[in-house]
Amino acid sequence: MNRFAFVLILVLAGAFSRLIPHEYNLAPVAALGLLSGAVLMQGRGQQRGWAVAMPILALLVSDVLIFALDPLGTSPHGQFFHNSLGFVLQRLFDFGSFALIPFIGQWVGRRLNAQRVLTGALAGSLVFFLFSNFGYYLAQSFPFAGSEYPRASLLGCYIQAIPFYRATLLGDLAYSALFFGAYAYLLRSRRISQAA
Repeated sequence: MNRFAFVLILVLAGAFSRLIPHEYNLAPVAALGLLSGAVLMQGRGQQRGWAVAMPILALLVSDVLIFALDPLGTSPHGQFFHNSLGFVLQRLFDFGSFALIPFIGQWVGRRLNAQRVLTGALAGSLVFFLFSNFGYYLAQSFPFAGSEYPRASLLGCYIQAIPFYRATLLGDLAYSALFFGAYAYLLRSRRISQAA
């Protein structure tokens, strides 16, 4: 198996894992972005574009599946998609954060080791926290924006999000360890070729 196929398999697994009941933000998307940047951005041309596309692809596929399986928004995750018209604006900031994380992964991949993976996972969590909550702040002023939280200042949005950040951080650390550990094992056992 080549590196691209390995990352694509993880993207599909990550997309489907979001369908399993889980704590909000405890998801593999940022770790996928980190891995795709570390593995695919060391190549040239299309590989670099795919590195950025992989986490967004995982998020898009899983968003479509969540909406299709729960069109009325009866589950907690389904309600997220029916909360407000501001959802689209907020989601764009989520996608933006996941488009940046592969560039952190590129830095991780230049000298791949546990310390860099840990630093990359921490940085990716912070990027998502800052971007997604800024998007939420903007989205709450959208016409007809609905929310389970009261309107807040920018600082208030970040303060309200701190409980969710714990799950983001735990998820990013755990999935990064899992994905990079699997990649290192398969690379060592020569089940993944160095070729893209």
